Amino acid sequence: MGLSFQMRYHIGFMILFCFLWALIFHKLTIRSLFVLSLGVVFAILLGIGVDYWGYGKWTLAPYWYYHQNIVLKLANKWGVSPWWGYFKSTFEKGVFPISLPLIIAGLIFWMRKWKHELTWLTLSFFFVHSYVAHKELRFLFPILIYFPVMLILLLDEFKFKQSKLSKFSLKLVFTVNLILLGQAILRPVQTSIPFYKWAYNNPFKEVYVVGDLKPYGVAALDMHFYNFHYPTEKFISEHELENNIRDLLINNEEILVFASRGKNYFKLINNSLCEIQYMSIPQWTLSINIGSWISRSELWSIFRCKN
Repeated sequence: MGLSFQMRYHIGFMILFCFLWALIFHKLTIRSLFVLSLGVVFAILLGIGVDYWGYGKWTLAPYWYYHQNIVLKLANKWGVSPWWGYFKSTFEKGVFPISLPLIIAGLIFWMRKWKHELTWLTLSFFFVHSYVAHKELRFLFPILIYFPVMLILLLDEFKFKQSKLSKFSLKLVFTVNLILLGQAILRPVQTSIPFYKWAYNNPFKEVYVVGDLKPYGVAALDMHFYNFHYPTEKFISEHELENNIRDLLINNEEILVFASRGKNYFKLINNSLCEIQYMSIPQWTLSINIGSWISRSELWSIFRCKN
């Protein structure tokens, strides 16, 4: 528990409510709780020692993490959402049909099994993060892994029968999950890595960027790890993409244009002045653009546009 807290300070809420559940429902003795707490305290002290080695002075990193993001509200500059923001983002970014039964199962589990340790671990974590103004779905990853377990426990309680519908549902979810796992293991977690590899072998001095995403940055921070060259970035509006390129080519023989969204890729690929140089997804995926999902997805591409 202590080591998990050092990896992610938010886990502290799960540790706290795990101890509370053990005291209230599992009848854990104060002595046993004290022994367990020693392990957590030891890991925290170990973390303070590592921070001293890294920062060069004594500091309590969890406190300053809280002070900067909650007290000074610096995290809010990345955007704020209402208390129900996680419900919206989960439905938007979840993959149907996998996400829907998991979300519903979690809500039912919280209501029916409010004394269960998984409820105390996950609901408390969810409640605290819903209270914080800045929300990102990745903050919920520590509890999302428990939702399949909740679903299984509910199905077991309701004596889920192997009907034709249930068998079909299981096969459908399994197939979709297998396809997604296949594409996940064949691409890097960070979309920008293949682009940096391509740019290393095809250096350029200037690039026009459609939108406000910095191709050489993550979360507005420069990626100095890939400091082989930094081209000059000039930003253009995606709403006036076609006209801007025509205007820019009046004074330039050719230009490079970077786009990070699928919708802008299609605008550029249909522009007779532009030719694709790089794209972050395989060419064959364009043939399965069912429901125009590529237009709504992240797709890094570089185009060379000429008069």
